Amino acid sequence: MDKKEEIGKLYALRAGLSVIAQKHDDYNQNEIDCSELQDFLNNQDIFKSEGEVVDNYNNTIQEIENNKNNAKTKIEEAEANLEKAQAEFKKAKRKVAIFFSVFCITFPFIVIWAIIFYIQATNKNSILSRYRVCEAEYHNAKRDYEKSVSNNDRINNSYEKDIALAEQVRDNNFVKLAEYKEKEKETLQEISELESQLVIIRKETRIIEDTLLKEFKDMLDSRDWENLDLIIYYYETGRADSIKEALQLVDVERRNNELVYSIQRASEEMCSSIENNVKYLGKVLNIGFNSLSALLNKQRIQTVNELKKINKNVSEIWYGQMFSNALLEKATLSSRELVKQMREINRKIPY
Repeated sequence: MDKKEEIGKLYALRAGLSVIAQKHDDYNQNEIDCSELQDFLNNQDIFKSEGEVVDNYNNTIQEIENNKNNAKTKIEEAEANLEKAQAEFKKAKRKVAIFFSVFCITFPFIVIWAIIFYIQATNKNSILSRYRVCEAEYHNAKRDYEKSVSNNDRINNSYEKDIALAEQVRDNNFVKLAEYKEKEKETLQEISELESQLVIIRKETRIIEDTLLKEFKDMLDSRDWENLDLIIYYYETGRADSIKEALQLVDVERRNNELVYSIQRASEEMCSSIENNVKYLGKVLNIGFNSLSALLNKQRIQTVNELKKINKNVSEIWYGQMFSNALLEKATLSSRELVKQMREINRKIPY
């Protein structure tokens, strides 16, 4: 295999990692979409079953009836309290009337009456003190009774309206429930489709990764894929005459603790090369894409029963075009970042 063909295969490997990175992005976006759709269903502030609507209506009617009965009970209690306070007040008034009648008759005994008035004014159990208490209790009871009557009248006057409003709310809730059920059906269908796409993405990713491992196992160990940009840079620019020499240079960089910087520099060169010279790289890329596409297609055919639901945009296009597009889209990512994304999506893919 000559140098041009080897470089083409290395670019093909980067393109394959770029496709997996795309799958990584698609997978994460689908997960986000699924979560948002589920949150939409969970956070709908409506009744989500006919039973809940009926229960809410029954509870509202029961509350209206309870308010009406409570108002009736309160007015009866207020009336009884008023009658009791009125009777006590009348009794106290009679005692005060008798007291002042006696006072008028015996007025000449002014000193004695001064003492009696003083006692009446300071003694809590005196006739005058009892009169003032009964008068206050009577007015309070009267005020409570009038308030209860007003409240009872208000509740009775709004009773029919409250019942009608409760029925209207119930009917509106049934309409909202029907709309929610329809929306829920559509949303669950969307979630199901997204979940199916997640399964498809996982299978596609596994096939692509397995194909890359088979195609490049003799050329470059998967543990060195994260250094791919630096290897291509060394080999393509003549700093190394073979992939093996490029790997040796990578080891030197690693021992000198300059690997991260070198990879970053090589990635920037790769990005510029891919974006500006994609036409020039076309022939080189096709060399690598052809064998990889053939192997990938063979792998896909072997698992066709598992991939019946694969998106047509993936299953019916030429793989070379898919690789080229992915290579351009992910040109700004380093090989280390591409491998990191491959590992991230692998953690989400059950064997």
